[in-house]
Amino acid sequence: MKIALVHYHLRAGGVTSVIQSQIDALKGRCELLLLSSEKVSKFQGVKAITVPGLAYDRKGCLFMAPVELSQEIIGKIRENWPSGCDVLHVHNPLLSKNRSLLEALKRMRDGGISLFLQVHDFAEDGRPLVYSPEAYVEDVHYGVLNRGDYQVLQHSGLKEDGLHLLPNAVREKEMPLRARESYILYPVRGIRRKNLGEAILLSRFWDKRWPLAVTLAPNSPADFRTYNDWKGFVKEEKFNVRFEVGVNRLYRDILSEALFFITTSVNEGFGFTFIEPWLAGKAVAGRLLLRACGDFIEKGLDFRNFYTSLNIHPDLLNWSSFKIRWFEAFNQACRMFRLHWDAAEIDRAFLKMTQNGGLDFACLDEIAQREVLAHQKGLSLIKALNPLLERLSHISMLEEGVSQNRDIVRDLYSVQRYGDRLISIYEKVIKRKIYHSINKEILLRHFLHPASFRMIQWQSE
Repeated sequence: MKIALVHYHLRAGGVTSVIQSQIDALKGRCELLLLSSEKVSKFQGVKAITVPGLAYDRKGCLFMAPVELSQEIIGKIRENWPSGCDVLHVHNPLLSKNRSLLEALKRMRDGGISLFLQVHDFAEDGRPLVYSPEAYVEDVHYGVLNRGDYQVLQHSGLKEDGLHLLPNAVREKEMPLRARESYILYPVRGIRRKNLGEAILLSRFWDKRWPLAVTLAPNSPADFRTYNDWKGFVKEEKFNVRFEVGVNRLYRDILSEALFFITTSVNEGFGFTFIEPWLAGKAVAGRLLLRACGDFIEKGLDFRNFYTSLNIHPDLLNWSSFKIRWFEAFNQACRMFRLHWDAAEIDRAFLKMTQNGGLDFACLDEIAQREVLAHQKGLSLIKALNPLLERLSHISMLEEGVSQNRDIVRDLYSVQRYGDRLISIYEKVIKRKIYHSINKEILLRHFLHPASFRMIQWQSE
């Protein structure tokens, strides 16, 4: 079986790590080519080919029209395999970071190439700057990382025969024999959707000897501004938080020094943070995202140290100012996507957020989160509304279930199993002709819905 893997670039990041796992999982089982816009040499077990036209749309980058891009991709493949590939496996094509790619894929489909489009991220999910107005590729096979995304795409028009669930492989890290446990680790870049304010709030409830440690700074200017605001706030309030503990250090060493892990993100695709620490014998606690974790729970993983909502009392913040900002942010997001919601429905959704006298901390923007954190009576009121926080102060309670979870992750998300899943999907892509399409408005209304809108998740520039 001849498989051509395609991505815009191969710089360090989540998708690139997934591609390396796929190469490792398919080594010796398939013939592989790797196509991207950049020349690379770090990938083992695959021939990497440069297609400059796959680059992100940026000033100074070569623009390649769709017909030229499709011809370039096909030509590069046939230079290596004269009869072409069996499957063209394309990563993240629904993000419009290259305005020619969607049309190029449609041309290749019409030319008889079997396409498998793997969706890691949706532009509809808080990324208006990379949203394409054109229709997504019809009559091809799609793959997603979790059951939540699978159900969303089914609801939006894709058929079961052409939609495939492909959870990532999880690798065990080589750990130092002994390590001094010195912090509670949040292993992320500090971008807005990682919800740093909530991680800081959790840190207020555990033993003050243990600092919260965040591994890396964000890359984008918008995220960096809010990240620096958090650094300044933490310094002013004298909270026990350390930033950028992962700079110039091996991840295995950072991991080994963690007492346990937390995650407070409001949006994840696969959710490595929910399962990777178990392999190192470390507990994880924090915010549970059912969209990403539904499959893990179904497989028997124990998430007793997690919550789906962290309730706070509206009296802890300037409610009238927050309300104005929330409506402005939601309406701005709708304008950016050119989507209309009925005003009465928006009002009802906002009122429902505060039912039963509580409001989820993750629904707040950074301004309101800092107001809550700085409030003199905040901690006692929050603890009264969230009994689970008591567990965070008892390390022995957090460690319950670690060995059971480790065994499940090791068995279900190994590289070998990942290769088996990929081979099975490729066989279906080759054999099954599919006729379906994505209804983009249904997809957009699922993600941009007033009842689930979170300000820290949505781009505004």
